[in-house]
Amino acid sequence: MRFLATLLPATALATVALSPTVPTDVSRGLSGPEIRETQRAVDAFAWDEFVAIQWPARADQRGVADTNKPFGAEGLRVWETWKTPGEIFLRGGAEPLPWSAPLPHERELTDNLQAVQSDGTLPATLTDRFGHVVRYEIRVNQVLFDYLRSHKLYDSRQQRVAESVRYPDGAMAVKASWRELEPGEEAHYLTRECVVFDTKNGRAGRKRKRKMGLVGLHIVQKTPSAPQWVWATFEHISNTEGSDASFCPPLVPEARTNKQTEPGVPNLVQRLSPLRARLRELNRAQQQVLHATGSVLQNYELVGAQWPAPGGRVEPTFLSNTTMESFVQESSCLGCHASARTLNTEKYVSADFLFSIRRAQPEVKEMPLIPPPTKAVTEWDKKNWRAVQRGHALAERSYELMPRYVGNKLHCGSCHLDVGRNPSSSWWVGMFADGKYETPQKFYDRINQCMQRSMNGRPLPTDGPEMAAFNAYFHWLDEQAQALGIPPQPTGMLKVEKRDGDPVRGKELFAQRCAACHSTDGSGRYESGSYYRPALWGPRSFNNLAGLGAKPEKMAGFLKHNMPFGSGGALTLQESWDLTAFLIAQPRPVKQ
Repeated sequence: MRFLATLLPATALATVALSPTVPTDVSRGLSGPEIRETQRAVDAFAWDEFVAIQWPARADQRGVADTNKPFGAEGLRVWETWKTPGEIFLRGGAEPLPWSAPLPHERELTDNLQAVQSDGTLPATLTDRFGHVVRYEIRVNQVLFDYLRSHKLYDSRQQRVAESVRYPDGAMAVKASWRELEPGEEAHYLTRECVVFDTKNGRAGRKRKRKMGLVGLHIVQKTPSAPQWVWATFEHISNTEGSDASFCPPLVPEARTNKQTEPGVPNLVQRLSPLRARLRELNRAQQQVLHATGSVLQNYELVGAQWPAPGGRVEPTFLSNTTMESFVQESSCLGCHASARTLNTEKYVSADFLFSIRRAQPEVKEMPLIPPPTKAVTEWDKKNWRAVQRGHALAERSYELMPRYVGNKLHCGSCHLDVGRNPSSSWWVGMFADGKYETPQKFYDRINQCMQRSMNGRPLPTDGPEMAAFNAYFHWLDEQAQALGIPPQPTGMLKVEKRDGDPVRGKELFAQRCAACHSTDGSGRYESGSYYRPALWGPRSFNNLAGLGAKPEKMAGFLKHNMPFGSGGALTLQESWDLTAFLIAQPRPVKQ
């Protein structure tokens, strides 16, 4: 294990002040032209935040530092007295108790899943070298809590009709990661006794009290110069470095580096982006000062701080924590959180970068207009049910079930979302409307255009079982729309106003908003040999004749109304066209 007392030089590298006062903004602002100097100021701001919220807290007032105590004194830290989602989002949408309500009797860590994953076949848990699953918690300060409470955003019914969400400057939130400690480790970690739950099949099971050590901490704050928030992340210095690091189990092959495993199977985690030299220098200086206080917090380091730069850019491009984004480190805190939305199911309303607002009660279940085919209802259904279900399966798992005809690793449902049941992405309802196709052969030709272009493959035999299955599924969709009283909808991609796209801006947007799901090289996510997110270019993707590539207006419409996935409407019109310009310029299979 790597502990600071054995690593620090005898003399401090710099003089760093310790203050219990949370800084309100980056000292030099964020609009200056010198990116390196601004980054240094942001890093210093992040350390000032860390020190302030790690100050010992008053016992009689939540979220307030006890200035009568030195930094190294024992006791709960300021951030540990902030409110948790469990105190805010109560059953039935009940009003939460005021800020002054006492802390819960027990500290429960109920969350063991990471927010992003690369393998859809496995849960996104992180397991340390001893087989202990890492746990997570979120807390918000009083500024943020008061806004949620005064605007009744704890109630999903109120949240669904809210026209906007704009947290005030000074709003802060943290996300902490904890691992169960082994004997002899407590002296080197911020340690707490917490209640954890064994989970099985996604459900909380046996309740246990365990000594937990802090291994990671995200800190986000909204400031006057950063309405998109400043994002900072800290880690324990023994997470990934050294032969006995917490997440470097022995005898694990390198091929499993940063790969998901079953819960309880140790993960081998390595940091992909090393810390910058200036940041390492700042960390050493700050840690030297903390070392002098005798605090275990000397064993933590700033991994990075992200901020909104001039011109719509984000610096640095990627920011991740090896204990929270272990498997998708080429991700962006700001970029991912930009798609956070409220529970309004009628239109996109930004949640101002915070996903946790979606925990509001009562739970809102978003259902597609037409549910998937699970039960035959009509006589026609019963007669054609096997073909209907087969057509749904072929569209949902196209390259797996039709390897003779699909030449890439896409599904029909990669573009026709919800397997053709989503009206915002060229749904399949109305394919048999009067006059749409003059003859059955023209309908078959249309399907085979997709097979040869979007699927980069071969045409289906018009008299084959695959075409018959698609035919049955499309007929079933029309039947469902009529039974549910769904009015006619456009069958193509929704149209958007024409704009000139900038591929350079599109490249930056892709890194921020898309790479976490589709990989930095656009190759998608197919770990364990299983489709999770589709390839956007390269040999696994659609070819040059496909509608999304050959007709930019289709791509822009698809992106505007559907991406990021689950947050359609989050992109501006210009962003949609910039991304389109970037994506259609990427290499892909070519057909004449």
